Amino acid sequence: MNHSKVIAPAILVLGIFLMTSCGQAEQSENTVASAPVEMVTEAVANDGLAEESIQEGVASDVTEAEVPAEPEAPVVIRISAAGDCTLGNDVKQSGIQNCFNNVYKENGADYFLSNAKKYFEEDNLTIVNLEGTLTEGGEPDPNKKWRFRGKPEYVEILTGASVEAVAFSNNHCRDYGEDSYTDTITNVTDAGLLCASEERIAYTEQDGIKIAIIAVNSAFRGADTASYKEYPDTDFLKELIGGLIAEAKEEGAQLILANLHFGIELDKLPSKQQIELAHHAVDYGADVVLGHHPHVLQSMEYYNGAYIAYSLGNFCFGGNTKPKNLDSVIWQQEFVFEGGEMTSQSVKIVPFLISSTTDQNDYCPVEAEGKDAKRIMDKLNDYSKEYGIHITEDGTVEVTE
Repeated sequence: MNHSKVIAPAILVLGIFLMTSCGQAEQSENTVASAPVEMVTEAVANDGLAEESIQEGVASDVTEAEVPAEPEAPVVIRISAAGDCTLGNDVKQSGIQNCFNNVYKENGADYFLSNAKKYFEEDNLTIVNLEGTLTEGGEPDPNKKWRFRGKPEYVEILTGASVEAVAFSNNHCRDYGEDSYTDTITNVTDAGLLCASEERIAYTEQDGIKIAIIAVNSAFRGADTASYKEYPDTDFLKELIGGLIAEAKEEGAQLILANLHFGIELDKLPSKQQIELAHHAVDYGADVVLGHHPHVLQSMEYYNGAYIAYSLGNFCFGGNTKPKNLDSVIWQQEFVFEGGEMTSQSVKIVPFLISSTTDQNDYCPVEAEGKDAKRIMDKLNDYSKEYGIHITEDGTVEVTE
């Protein structure tokens, strides 16, 4: 047997088998090698999506999380108040050279409050007691000794000096009949002034704080206005005051300014009725009581969290051509609100004289200086010490009790 013939074919078959196996192995290796590349690519892509998803989740969490609100800045409301402003004169005074009407003709509207304007411009709200009518019509009340009337254009005395509001509830608001009362309200409101009078509450909003102004006359309806004496029905007045304050609260007022026309003329100390009514107003929710009628300065008090000025005296007063008592003040008060609630308050007094001349009334109030300022401060301290009030040299009102 030729063994070379048998071995040769065997070698050939073995070679073919090995070649086939190597090809399959190479193909298998190529398959295995390519798989990791695709898996890595897919993994990288999936990681990117995961990272993006995580970032979106974080952003969503930040957006949905409650961010602490910054505390609101305190709101400061500044008011100024002055006493009786009678813009006009009685008909009996018309023949007097320096009567109010004649001084107006000579000097115009801007003259009268020119010295007070700088103080009135600094505040949110200035209010005065308008003691007299502004009307062209009507007949003087025959039962009264003094009947005051000024021309409607006299309202520019107030608007031109940065006065924003008037209390018009007193024993002179009907000096020329009922029409003179309604005419005056129309004339002052048409000029842009707020007007509080009897059941009429005046509202304004300053820096988001709603303010209500009420004005009540102690000689309200049925009183003997000719005698200038106090209305005897204190309970009626309490009911009226309490009702107005309750109404203001229902309307959302956060600051209530109560103007009370009460007391006895020329008395330096408040009467029992004044004290009772002022305390009642505060107990019902008034934040300050501003008093008028005595025509002179009276005591000041801090009661149950509120200041009371029992009488701010005269200011621009056309009812007397030669007054003996010239002492007056501008009442300046700051109320601080946080979160819509009043948290603190302070008062400062600026001493004034109702005339810059002493021999006759020039109706142009001027800031008091030197001995005049000291006299006014000493007087107020003397009147107010029993009510726990002390006024410093710079006019700051301090509570001592």
